[in-house]
Amino acid sequence: YTNLVGMRSPSFVLMFMPIEPAYIEALKSNKNLFNYGYDKGIVLVSHTTLIPILRTVANLWMMERSNAEAREISEKAGDIYNQVCLVAERLQKLGGTLGTVSNHYNATVKALVGQQGLHGKVERFDQLSSKVIKTMPTLDPVHIDFETERLVLAAEPISEDSDRDEGVTASDSAEQALPSKSE
Repeated sequence: YTNLVGMRSPSFVLMFMPIEPAYIEALKSNKNLFNYGYDKGIVLVSHTTLIPILRTVANLWMMERSNAEAREISEKAGDIYNQVCLVAERLQKLGGTLGTVSNHYNATVKALVGQQGLHGKVERFDQLSSKVIKTMPTLDPVHIDFETERLVLAAEPISEDSDRDEGVTASDSAEQALPSKSE
């Protein structure tokens, strides 16, 4: 069984000597018998040595299985880490895009309702024309400041004890720490 592929067997076979006195006499008559067998991949065992050797082999197989599982866990952890990094990279790009969109929106709102904006120039048309049926909505610039919000959250650690006492969850505390859009 030492040559079977995929068996993961040890590199030796056990030769069980059922009669302990015969085993002892064989070793007495030829002191190199054990080493000769070991060199050929054969380990001589008797009643007294069989169970300890089998337990040792079982422990070695358990260690091999544990090492294989640890390698698999390490590979899976690396895969998960790489996937999380990919999601983080995509979120970083998305955040940059949101910032750019916010800047363009704010520039457009400023161009429309600013001091020299189009809204001020057409405001009088509302009073002059009888065909006006809509009212101009109020446009406010969007203030997206991700870094400030992140700093606020980092500067004010959430105390779980005080939140638990007040019935406030961690997400509620995080929302309270964020500045509202009207600020």
